[in-house]
Amino acid sequence: MDERMRIRASEADSILTQNLVTRFPMSCVCFEPVFDPCGNIENMMILYVNAEFEAIIGMPRDMMEGKTIVSVFGVMSAECVADILKLLSEAYRSESKTCEVKARVLGNIYKVSFLFADDAHLLAIFEDIHARYFRKHYHRSIPRDIVNASIAKAQLSVPQSEPEQDAQTGVAGMRMMPLNMDGIKPLMLITDTSDFTESYDVVFRDPLTGLYDRVFAMEALRMYVDSGVMPLSIALGDVNGLKTINESLGFRAGDDLLVKIAGILVDNCRSDDVVARWNDGQFMLLLPRAPQSVTQQIIKRLQTKLNAICKDAYHIVTFGYATCEEEQRSAEDLIREAEKWIYQKKLLINQSHRSSIIRLLISMLQEKSAETQEHSGRMANHCRWIAKKLHLSDEMIDDLILLSMLHDIGKVGIPDTILNKPGPLTAEERLIINRHPEIGYRIAQTVPELRQVAVYILAHHERWDGTGYPKGLRGKEIPIASRIIALVDAFDVIITGRTYQPARSREEAIAELRRCSGTQFDPELVAIYVQLLVEEA
Repeated sequence: MDERMRIRASEADSILTQNLVTRFPMSCVCFEPVFDPCGNIENMMILYVNAEFEAIIGMPRDMMEGKTIVSVFGVMSAECVADILKLLSEAYRSESKTCEVKARVLGNIYKVSFLFADDAHLLAIFEDIHARYFRKHYHRSIPRDIVNASIAKAQLSVPQSEPEQDAQTGVAGMRMMPLNMDGIKPLMLITDTSDFTESYDVVFRDPLTGLYDRVFAMEALRMYVDSGVMPLSIALGDVNGLKTINESLGFRAGDDLLVKIAGILVDNCRSDDVVARWNDGQFMLLLPRAPQSVTQQIIKRLQTKLNAICKDAYHIVTFGYATCEEEQRSAEDLIREAEKWIYQKKLLINQSHRSSIIRLLISMLQEKSAETQEHSGRMANHCRWIAKKLHLSDEMIDDLILLSMLHDIGKVGIPDTILNKPGPLTAEERLIINRHPEIGYRIAQTVPELRQVAVYILAHHERWDGTGYPKGLRGKEIPIASRIIALVDAFDVIITGRTYQPARSREEAIAELRRCSGTQFDPELVAIYVQLLVEEA
């Protein structure tokens, strides 16, 4: 193999490794070991990190990639970095060329698996085992004293529906108390389970939201029932459309939504209420000393706050509740009744739910990019003009109106730093933003009401001369709806401006459309649109 072929093969391997790290489902880093004259690893260059690793470290990749592990992580714990380098030197000389350690990173416990792909590439995979680890090593039983104190307080208190001023003061409150990090380094290897301290009830917390988990909630409910606390209510809240959001926008968007919902539940319940994550898409509220009327007030307040997440587009959480006021009921009976009410409510809202998801997507797009309701409205009106001039069907007009709102929905999958960059994009950034038609196509495919416009979304950046993307379609291979939306969108962007270009006059915009006729735009559509614009003026 000559030198040129060797370099080409090395570049191909690097691209493959980078893609592997970037797309790996768990936190992942690729290092290049730096050896001393004795063959020991004395440092490591950080080659690639993925978004999951950025999240657990709390540091952007441009502050890590291209730098050494000593310079980046040595400030956290030089001792820990030295221990890791020593372990890796031993692993490199072993037959398997692998090793595993448990490490605390900024308060969370991870199993870190190291694998030498070759002499120049070392992969590190971080698996979050925080909750599992503490369940194994935390020897206390369910913290009954927390619930008992809440029960004692509830039996003496006057029923109320409003949250107290300080939501963190409640004994059975929901906020995760800050970890006791005194004497604990932000980065350390775990070799002895007695080497650390931990928040008293962390073992019963959901690692994503910080709420109590199902085990704690069920035990607490049984304790309330066994202690005869009445009135006693429970409420279950089921997140609507979580599966669709996960499929269309990715699991990170779904996780962000769950965290946001958890925060609203915490801030708007009373201090003695217990909020728990019941399962993947459900939350439970335990409401001691809450009769039916108070429970309804609490749920109404929560519904108002939660609906604001999607700008009142729809009920983002469906609640069902159950109460025992005079006659004792079992924990299982209360749960069954709450689940029954959720099921019945979901049957009623199911028909309108898909259109609500569309409104949520529009809301998310408007928050993410420069797309506004006014921009979509102007585009819809101009699309309607052109469609009527071409005698297109009413169904096509409806599709164009929907397309005017959602043609750029794929931008919700593009980083904000690229979308809102004031200056010109780099070649790599341009490749990333050019993926938004394909991302939008996949999102539209997950919502039945959008499938008819998915192909139009995919093609709205194709060009008449065949130099567009993603497929390089030419002329009338491009769907008519995509050709119309591309033309109308370009005009509106020119006259309103964006972060990367100032607004220009109407006359300049018309001149630009004429200049690009036959190359970027369908010349027949340009002639019709320009005529309509001139007549409107």
